[in-house]
Amino acid sequence: MPSLPSAPYKGLHATGERKTMNTSEFTNGVLLIYNHPLWSNAPTILEHVNAFAAHSQFNVWTVNTEGGFPPALRSLRFRVILLHYSLFGYWPNLQLSDSFLRYLSECGRSYKIAFFQDEYQFCQQRFGFVNRYGIDSVYTLVEPELFDAVYRRYTGVQSLIYTIPGYVSDDLVERGRKLGKPDEVRRIDIGYRGRRLDYSMGRGAQEKKGAPGNGAVWEKEGERRSPGADRATTCSPSRATPRRPRSPARSTGCSRRPCRRRASWSVPRARSSP
Repeated sequence: MPSLPSAPYKGLHATGERKTMNTSEFTNGVLLIYNHPLWSNAPTILEHVNAFAAHSQFNVWTVNTEGGFPPALRSLRFRVILLHYSLFGYWPNLQLSDSFLRYLSECGRSYKIAFFQDEYQFCQQRFGFVNRYGIDSVYTLVEPELFDAVYRRYTGVQSLIYTIPGYVSDDLVERGRKLGKPDEVRRIDIGYRGRRLDYSMGRGAQEKKGAPGNGAVWEKEGERRSPGADRATTCSPSRATPRRPRSPARSTGCSRRPCRRRASWSVPRARSSP
């Protein structure tokens, strides 16, 4: 198992001092904190959570905040703490109890990474969280040319990494191989999981419910045609956060193989030099 080498702590301690890690005090690996209800939810959430352990060369321990704060966690310290986007839904109602927030404050020398989505809302609350809990690295949907105007203007975060929320899992690729049918024998052309979103999120958010939408016309091998007549529309009550990247590009984070009309992207690994 490779070791995460010692490095100066890059976040500010509560006192304003900069600390140096003593590796003997830390569990050599990543603590991934996420939230998922005990019932079924959008599978993409757990696929994203499980991708870190599946593709990282480092040990990854996961804690689901839905089950409460594990008492044994209080005495443990990890080299890296990763906060999953599922924790940050509707501020200030984070999926982090006071016990988890206190733990983050106490882990001043851990390297902290936050994955964010839906950054078009609750901006000041998000910036305040980054500053208060000493987040060292943010994986963001904001394009790099806007880093200075957004996070660098309002926070002291040291590392900003542009990422994309959508990806195709290995499991879905394998299912496609087994269950896929030629276009000419399909009864349904397009499968889409949509749900109603607040009008405050803008006109584009309403496409979540309407796509592929009534009257849509699609190109197929040079022909103009409407989607199959057997189209069914359902709206999921899922609490999963809407995945609306600013860029039209997508990714294949788990599978690491390009999908048609999608760009390849690697799942972020715990870096060797936090």
